[in-house]
This record gives sequence, C-alpha cells and structure tokens, in this order.
Amino acid sequence: GMRFVESLALWLEQFEPAERQTAYDFIRSRLVFLSEAEMAHFASVMYPDYVRPLLLTRAAAMDGTSSFRVGRVAHGKTFESLQTSTLFFGLSDGARVDQFRRSNRELSHEQIYPSYELAKDRVEKLRGWLAKQNLSGKPVPAIVLLDDFAGSGTSYIRKENGELEGKLATFLRRITTEPEWSGIV
Repeated sequence: GMRFVESLALWLEQFEPAERQTAYDFIRSRLVFLSEAEMAHFASVMYPDYVRPLLLTRAAAMDGTSSFRVGRVAHGKTFESLQTSTLFFGLSDGARVDQFRRSNRELSHEQIYPSYELAKDRVEKLRGWLAKQNLSGKPVPAIVLLDDFAGSGTSYIRKENGELEGKLATFLRRITTEPEWSGIV
C-alpha cells in the first residue's frame, strides 16, 4: 500500500548519505513512469505491435518469402501455425493478462495463461489443445512471458549458491526437465 514517494525514501536509505544525492539524481533523470492507463494500453498493443511482427518475420524466413510481403505471409499456413502455437504466460499478478487476452481476439484463450506455474493437469490440457490444433509432438515455436516488471528486481533471476534462481530460472527448469512438458517445448 505504499506510494512512490514513500518507496523512494526507503530505497534511498540503503545508501550512504554521500551517495543518496547521486542515486536520487539518477532516478530523476532516468526513471520512466508509466501510468495505469499507459500500462493497460501497452498490454493491449503488445501483441499486434511487438509479437505479431516478430512472428511474421519468422514465418517469412521459414517460407523463403520477403518479410515486406506482409499480406501474403499473414495469410499463409506458416504464420497461422506460429500464431496458433505461441504460448503466453503471466509472470505476476501485474502482468495484465486479462487486458492482453481481451485485446487480442485473434489468439485463443487456450494460449494465454495467467501464471507461469502450471499444474500437471493444466499442462495435459495444454497438450490436448495443441493436439486439436494439429500441433501435437511439435515444439512450441515461441513462449512469451508477460509482466509489468514493476519491482521485479531479483525475483526474476539471480544467483544463489552458484545456481540460477527466480521466476525465469524456475520456468526454464520446469519446461526443460519435467516430463509433462516433453514434446511441447
């Protein structure tokens, strides 16, 4: 429930008094603040403005077609397969997965998950959905992790006792070592 000014003051306390001004100046000159409305807008445009162009470029390369032939690529089977099989996972409750889902109707709800921590039965449902899409046994071409990155810091990735830990490390370990993910990634 703290506001920004209170959080900033607490953050600045970690520094020696002589270093606080430098840290404060850094925040004043480099911090980018996104309002609630801007975050909602970003969640809405992230797929069409960022992810879809990447998938189009990849589909064009796979088909040996110029990426400038967007219409041809977008209506082709390769792009359709890439778009259909790309999975989206939220990394936190701030990921705006609900906004993302409602704004991107060309994606199936089965592709979008509010959490990166899926139970075994949910992974089996995902496997079943991929099979219905004729994607069974094929690796998923892309996994997109959604988050607002607010206060993420070391919760994403860090080294502890020489091992990588955090949300990203946990997710990568799960999808590469747990048997239920075999054939999906």
